[in-house]
Amino acid sequence: MEEIDMTTPFADYLGGKMIDSNVDQPLTTWRDSVDGNGNGSLLKARGNATIRSEENREGVVKKLIIDEGEEYNLWIFDFKIKFRYESVTHGETWACVLNKCTFVNNDWDEVHPEGTVIATFNSVPSRNLELKLDVYVDPDSDDRPGKFIQERVASKFRDPIALATEDFTGLVIDRLVIQFHEPKYNEFTLK
Repeated sequence: MEEIDMTTPFADYLGGKMIDSNVDQPLTTWRDSVDGNGNGSLLKARGNATIRSEENREGVVKKLIIDEGEEYNLWIFDFKIKFRYESVTHGETWACVLNKCTFVNNDWDEVHPEGTVIATFNSVPSRNLELKLDVYVDPDSDDRPGKFIQERVASKFRDPIALATEDFTGLVIDRLVIQFHEPKYNEFTLK
């Protein structure tokens, strides 16, 4: 059995795939205040987010090459990587009468929330890889309407992170979790 430390190659590969990657949410209804007769209003929003940098990484990624007649690889993950994103969101009010909706005005033209996504990878030999994505918006960022970037846009970074990881390792990610956090000081630091 041979053990190879893959922490730096994996983190560099993932960073190379994620830096400047973009996710997008086209115009969608965020808040629906239309009654059963089709009268009322809709609050619609759209947004996109781009990862701009890697802030830090911690932990270890190991590849065990096992040769027992046939060679196979076993991956061990206990790793966390933090990315910084920038975003833009736009919101509109639409008035509806008898299920016909018309644009009324821009609630906000453009706001630019910023934040972090932290990808945590864990594995144990008896299971496939698990990925947990923690999504934060900076406390001084305006994430209109009510966590739109956090919940509908930045959370979409999960799939490109998962695909890049599967591409690098050949593993199938068994469990994907997204957690949203209130905008407050983020205590993830390297010790």
